[in-house]
Amino acid sequence: MNARNVFALALILLGVGFLLDTLEYMEFSQTISDWWPLLIILLGIVHISRKNPPIFSGLLIIGIGVLLLAERLEYINVGFWSAFWPLLIVIIGLSMLFPAKACFKKNKFTQAQTDGDLNLTTLFSGQTKKVDDKNFKGGNIAATFGAIELDLTDAELAPEGAVLNVNATFGGLELSVPRHWKLEFNGTPVFGGFEDKTRQNQPDANTRTLFINFNVMFGGIEVNNKVH
Repeated sequence: MNARNVFALALILLGVGFLLDTLEYMEFSQTISDWWPLLIILLGIVHISRKNPPIFSGLLIIGIGVLLLAERLEYINVGFWSAFWPLLIVIIGLSMLFPAKACFKKNKFTQAQTDGDLNLTTLFSGQTKKVDDKNFKGGNIAATFGAIELDLTDAELAPEGAVLNVNATFGGLELSVPRHWKLEFNGTPVFGGFEDKTRQNQPDANTRTLFINFNVMFGGIEVNNKVH
């Protein structure tokens, strides 16, 4: 069941509940005031059950729902924010133990339309893109609570080279490049990781360069020569 169907079903149940409350068959208003965090938990479950799920963001949504529900039912005697920070620390620890990209199922690569410049953004989701641009100039990539797999092995750099700016926050990027490209990296990971797994051919004076500027916070970036 997709997210739209779940949302539609939730609306139907809410409508039926309020109707029964109006007809005095049940005290639905009181029930919903206590149990509404179940909707957040359901959203997190639907989030994880998608075809290409970002597991950690889904767990975070579920965790928030569980904390709110426990607070409403008085199972915990502290405020939401007092309990939220330990939960966030746990999620951060998990994101550091497991590579962000390992939390995503492999999907087929889809063609990215670049016209020389590439712009990819993912938020609470995942993308798998392939670029075969013969005049690739670079672009911007942002992965926040999500993962991006980008295949550039069939692309060719512009004569002046290319600049790729990457920002991974609680997210990850797997970048595949040809062996004949020259690569230069600039950036510092903060509570995250950057791995260069490429095996580059010996560059000469005519070798074009891909400059990668990166910021990684609680995430990971891997650059390799895999052909997908």
